[in-house]
Amino acid sequence: MDKKKVWVLVKLLSKKERAHCLRWLEAELNGSQQYVQRLATYLLTQSSPPSRTEVWEHLYGTDTPYDDSRLRKLSGDLSSRLEEYIAIEAFRKEGLEKQLALIKALNHKKAAKLFGKAARKMDQQLAAIPVKGSSYYYQQLSLTVERQRAAQFLPGGQASDAQQTLEQLSELADGWWLSARMELAIYQASMQQKFGLSRPTHIEEMLDYFQVQHHFQHDPRLQILHQLYRLLKGEKTVDPEALLIQILRNKDQFITNDRRNFYVSLLNFYIRKLNQEPDAAIAQQIYSLINWAIEDELVLVSGQLPPAQYKNFVAICIRLKDYEKAQFYLETYRTLLPEALQEDAYYLNLAYLYFSQENFREVISLLSDRRFRQSMNEIDARAYLLQAHYELAALDKEWLTDQIENLIRFIRARKDVSSHHKTSYLNRMRLLRRIVWATTQKELDQVEQELNNTRPIDKPAWLKQKIKAKRANPGG
Repeated sequence: MDKKKVWVLVKLLSKKERAHCLRWLEAELNGSQQYVQRLATYLLTQSSPPSRTEVWEHLYGTDTPYDDSRLRKLSGDLSSRLEEYIAIEAFRKEGLEKQLALIKALNHKKAAKLFGKAARKMDQQLAAIPVKGSSYYYQQLSLTVERQRAAQFLPGGQASDAQQTLEQLSELADGWWLSARMELAIYQASMQQKFGLSRPTHIEEMLDYFQVQHHFQHDPRLQILHQLYRLLKGEKTVDPEALLIQILRNKDQFITNDRRNFYVSLLNFYIRKLNQEPDAAIAQQIYSLINWAIEDELVLVSGQLPPAQYKNFVAICIRLKDYEKAQFYLETYRTLLPEALQEDAYYLNLAYLYFSQENFREVISLLSDRRFRQSMNEIDARAYLLQAHYELAALDKEWLTDQIENLIRFIRARKDVSSHHKTSYLNRMRLLRRIVWATTQKELDQVEQELNNTRPIDKPAWLKQKIKAKRANPGG
């Protein structure tokens, strides 16, 4: 059941949510679909995925022959119920969305008095929002539209001045559009830098519009988004340190999602910069970002630490050669990782730490007999093994070449790895193979030139180091 949709949904729920879900499901089913209820009770109390046979025997006993189609039907029914529960719980936590849904329902039912009270409550909720993001403008726009609809049937009421209403709706629609487009511009700029995508022309049109809308230019959120976009676009006039100070100075005014987006955008910017040009000052800026993210819990998703963030913490410490801090992060935040990914993330990053400390025999000992659940982790582990053997120079070129070829075949066969990452890994292995066999300065020059012109490529800095080392000993 490990990869079945129903188990994936079960894993999304915390212990508290599982207990609540069982009570909700019991009320929803009200005695019907008893086998769906029994399946839910069984799965929601399991800590690890049972086999399909175990599930069947729990439901029907050992005397009833196994019926895969019946079990799939039950699993599908339960999956639909679990999706409904997750959606409802998410909606329940969205105060404004819930209030707006109530307002629309009251408006539809022409409950004027209740509508007025609900609308005033939403006014208070909106007024309490410190910074006006796209969600704020959308909610305010929706509330204004509902008020206009309500004005058609309120006792003794009349529609408000048409011109004033149109101007109000226009300004709210502009705020919603501009804020949402600015958020998208940040994402597009990040993808452009990461994957070399072209920048859509409508982004520049949106920025031109922002420049002439003076009443929006005093919005600190839009100002920061604007500066962040220009920074990611590569404009030299934007000082990233000053931008970070501005964000930190105003951080309490922003909702958590905004702070998280600012953090991720700046972190990606600095990491790319560090990859291009290793510099202690840049690494220190990333370190400051990580400290902020930990303090404000910006890096946790549903109370768990994503493996990519865990890896970033360790990688930055290693760049700073703060190996003690890297070990501290490895051990301290291991338990915050999703349970199913803890071992993979921990051991792969531990291998990275050993490799960075030049403990190559430790890398080989750690990874030789270990297998990883995710393909990209398995590729990284095999690559570390190859590089450790290369560093020790303990084996001949033919053996290394065979291992490189094996890894190339393994990478090409992975269907769950994106084409971008496949190309990046394959370019790394192909150039490593050329470095292994390069014996003259001319051959090394050719490899270095190809390395400089090849994108995307994984771990280019290490390859450059090996070319430099081999120049001192071309025949080695």
